[in-house]
Amino acid sequence: MNLQNWKKRAIETGEVLYWTTALDAATPTPPKHSIPPGGGRVDGTNNIASSDVFCKWWRRSSGPWARKLSLQGLMTEARKYATFEEFEKAWLGDIKHGLYWHVTDDPNFTINPERGPRDMSSMAGKPTEAVGALMVTSDLEHWANYYKTRPYAAQIDLSDVPPGGYRQVSRGFGNEFYLAPEAARLAKVVRVLPLKSALAVASRHHSVKPQSVEALRSLYEEAHSA
Repeated sequence: MNLQNWKKRAIETGEVLYWTTALDAATPTPPKHSIPPGGGRVDGTNNIASSDVFCKWWRRSSGPWARKLSLQGLMTEARKYATFEEFEKAWLGDIKHGLYWHVTDDPNFTINPERGPRDMSSMAGKPTEAVGALMVTSDLEHWANYYKTRPYAAQIDLSDVPPGGYRQVSRGFGNEFYLAPEAARLAKVVRVLPLKSALAVASRHHSVKPQSVEALRSLYEEAHSA
């Protein structure tokens, strides 16, 4: 398995949320004719003799960078707030954790300005909210338990949506953000993954999120110092 394929696998399995040129620059190149931890030779063309061995090597070499990239969305979220207190309120009260999903049955899902959200009790094809609006969640596992007939999850980038553009609503499922049409136009689909892969990404994100007020404040300060 070559290094390029491993980039793809690292994303799909939740090692990182995005693979960017920054990660390319930061990721150590597998050494020529060397033995990574656990054995298995890496040759000069970056062909990996053992995918499991390379996985262990990559995690050991690039783990801190992978963690930083996993928190990119949350760092962007933090920059939307002028004070830590505002950010903390959004984190605790609205569960704005920087990673958002839309569960779908369409592997080529796009944000369609001519459609609106439907819930499980709606008439087929008939939106229950304004046409062009969008529903997303920051708790993919919770949504996946309800939408068992939808095998894909679209990762939604809300970087350009102002904090007032997405708010928690309740249609019975919990942890749902409503984006009005004007806000939905600013959102972007990052990628669409099989639900199992998306859940792995969400799990990875959850594992690196701040676990205390002090850690949350540290992240906020880091985001505003960049």
